Amino acid sequence: MSFNKTWNNVKIDDSIELMEHPLYNTLIPKLEFYEEFCKVLDLLNGDTMSDYVDFFFKRDVINNSNLKFVGDNEKMDFYDWAVDEGCLPGLKEIHQGESVEDKNKRIVEEELERQRLESIKKQKEIEKKKRENLSEKDNLLKILDNKWKGIQKLKGKSELNLNKIRKAYEGFNKDYQIYIEKYGLIEKYEGYVELMESLAKASVDEIFDTSGNEIKIICTSIR
Repeated sequence: MSFNKTWNNVKIDDSIELMEHPLYNTLIPKLEFYEEFCKVLDLLNGDTMSDYVDFFFKRDVINNSNLKFVGDNEKMDFYDWAVDEGCLPGLKEIHQGESVEDKNKRIVEEELERQRLESIKKQKEIEKKKRENLSEKDNLLKILDNKWKGIQKLKGKSELNLNKIRKAYEGFNKDYQIYIEKYGLIEKYEGYVELMESLAKASVDEIFDTSGNEIKIICTSIR
């Protein structure tokens, strides 16, 4: 990902009015933000990949004139930088002077934030598993479709080869059983399975007679 907005770009951009404070999670006017964090913002001059405003901030999707942090990691990075530059006190200094009521409130808020982040992490893991599962399912469906088309071609030939049809069906059925175990039945295949099982189990004597009528009857019924 490339970034291209330095602080000078943002400073002269009249479409940007408010920016998110890294400690209080509120939006404050851009000039006030600069007054508080000028030592950091003046360093966002594009010298390195992270020395850009859009490395830390993005436009709010609800109000395009607001800049909000890209995420919690970017907010913490900006906060740590602001502490290093003396723009903000460290968390230890902030907590030293807090009352019992403020401390309890902070502990609750920190726990809620921890739970929120944990929930986001779990949701991402669930979505990742769904994507992986979907990819596996789609791949198996493609394999079944290709094998099924191959069976149809074998059955459509003027001279039927029972051994090839049997082997093709066995290969198809093996993958289809795997699919059934994981995802359930596929309606378009179910009407043919019983007939194809009969074909696969039949002996040569049961299928061929002197005129070849039996093989024609069975194969005609599954076309």
